[in-house]
This record gives sequence, structure tokens and C-alpha cells, in this order.
Amino acid sequence: MKERQKVNKRKQVLSVIAAMLAIVIIAGSYAYWNQTHRIENPFDTGGKYGSTVIEDFTPEDDWQPGASVDKAVRVENTGEQDIIIRVKMDEKWVRKGDTVPYKEFSAEPDGAVYTIYQKSDTDGLTEADDSVVIKNFSGSENWVDGGDGWFYYKTNLAEGEKTDQWLESVALLDNLDVGAQKVMHYATTDENVDEDTEWIKYNPADGMPRELGGKLVLHSKTEVVYEKGGDGKELIGYLDSNYTLTITSQTVQATRKAVKATFNLTDAELNGLAVTWNFAD
Repeated sequence: MKERQKVNKRKQVLSVIAAMLAIVIIAGSYAYWNQTHRIENPFDTGGKYGSTVIEDFTPEDDWQPGASVDKAVRVENTGEQDIIIRVKMDEKWVRKGDTVPYKEFSAEPDGAVYTIYQKSDTDGLTEADDSVVIKNFSGSENWVDGGDGWFYYKTNLAEGEKTDQWLESVALLDNLDVGAQKVMHYATTDENVDEDTEWIKYNPADGMPRELGGKLVLHSKTEVVYEKGGDGKELIGYLDSNYTLTITSQTVQATRKAVKATFNLTDAELNGLAVTWNFAD
């Protein structure tokens, strides 16, 4: 998988509201069967940004972007016969109060969810970005990248066995785009500052005004606001969003016919995976 990353240290607090199941348990009777398990993992950027998939861990409220958290993804065979396994992930970003994702990446067919790239960390736009969530894999040689968005476990999983760890950790880019911000400068000649105060914008490049309309400036203030796009919407990047990572684990009995049909593989693709599956048929 290609990976493009830009790193520019900018730390802001994030809050995560969900934890993820670590081990997918496979059980049942074995004839000609397969099972698919989908585990959705929602995370709340809490008006800030960010997220990381976690295992049996509840982060503090000041969890920092860029810091990886251990996340073990494994499959365990609790049945009595060998199984063959593949796994993938998908992700989406949804603005709070909305239901339609504004950003989605799938593993199939080309593994886009694994490509990390952010065009800019300050323009408040997300359209040109690839995924902004870093996936750190374990590096186990038993997991084979199929080139189709799926990772295949290259040996049979016998009764009572667990796969090697597939995913090691997941972390949000530490320089995630949280909006195109600008600083506005204001001054007033009012003696008392309250909700009725008349604030007049000025350009700091011209210096702080000493007088306005012949009156002495008595107070000044600055405000941070978001730039607006051509449609009038604020350019807030990934701010105030919910991020969901979905892990899919698919298993099938260890026969060539079952693997080809369930995983939708041709003979050439099956052989090209360079796996060492021991088929029962």
C-alpha cells in the first residue's frame, strides 16, 4: 500500500467515547459455511478532532493526537475444524448532527483506507485528503496483503488457536486540519465593555488605533474565526465530527471450493496469494 504522510506538530485535546472489541470469536458447526463479523467503532472528536482505535482502554479526556494506542485485532477459532481467515477495515467521517458521511474510505477494491495523506492542515477542506488515520500493522509474516483490500492469514487456524496480531495501533494525524482560522482585531471607544459595546475592526498592520471618530480608544480585543468557502460554509476541516472505523473479519471452512466461493477468488488469485493453506478436499 502506498503511504503519504505529512507531519507537522500541533497538539490539541481530543475525547474518545467508545472502545473496541479486540478478539473476534468464531464458533459453530462446520459443513459448508462462512461467517462475517463487522465491528463498528465510533469516536467523537468532541469539538476538537481526532481518534484512535483502542483495546480494553478508556483514554483520558486530554488524549493527544499523534499518540498511538495499542489495538490488537485477532481471530480465535473456538470450533473443532480448521478455518481460513481474511480481514479488512473501512472508515467514515460524519459531522455531528448529520447522518450522511462527508468522507468515506473503503478497503475494497484498492485499499484506499490504508493510504494516508492530507493535502493541507490549515485550509479547512477535506475533499482532496486521503485517509487521515494512521494504521500501524504488526508486521507479522502470517498476514498477506491480497492487493484487493483484504489481508489473508496464510495458514489454517486450528481448533483453539488465535491468529497473530494483525493491527498494532491506530492513530490520528497529529496535525489534522481543524479549520482555516483567522484572527480579527477590534477596538472601541466605549468606557464600559458590555453586550452593547460597539466594536470597530482594524488592521493590525496599520498599528493599534489611538483614536476612532475623534474619541480615544479605551479597549481592544481579538477573535479567532473560521474562513468561509464559496458556499458560505465555515471551513472547519474535521472539527466537530464523529469518526467510525469498521473492522470486518470473514472466515470459511478450509476447503478450496469454500474459499474460492466465499472470498470470490479465481484459481490464479488463490495461487497468487502465496499462502500455505492446507485444504481438506
